[in-house]
Amino acid sequence: MQNGTAIKGQCTHIMSATKSVVSLLVGIAIDQGMIGSVDDKALSYFPEYPVKRGEKTIYDVTVKHLLTMRAPYKGHGDPWTKVCSSEDWTAASLDFLGGRVSPRSLITGQSACTFFPVSFTRRQA
Repeated sequence: MQNGTAIKGQCTHIMSATKSVVSLLVGIAIDQGMIGSVDDKALSYFPEYPVKRGEKTIYDVTVKHLLTMRAPYKGHGDPWTKVCSSEDWTAASLDFLGGRVSPRSLITGQSACTFFPVSFTRRQA
């Protein structure tokens, strides 16, 4: 952006705006039956995903945890750069999801959570 005008060929980081838009789209997807509920387990939309041995927390993560940024991620910091540079954003995000902390008590603020609900609706369409 320059003086309020988009410049062709330049990216704009709009993560916080994306979260609001994705939440709105998830509401529409629930209304249209593409997503059952925000209480659905995230993994129910990815039955073919091979969960890593010993990983237990990932099974408890819901759509709501992702939307409210309470989903636990392994490692430190936001995995967004690694997710975006991957050929399969969904698989890369799922690989980071989980860990030792319960999603119920966690506020991560990690932007990679935003991607999952979009992936749910793409798979259901």
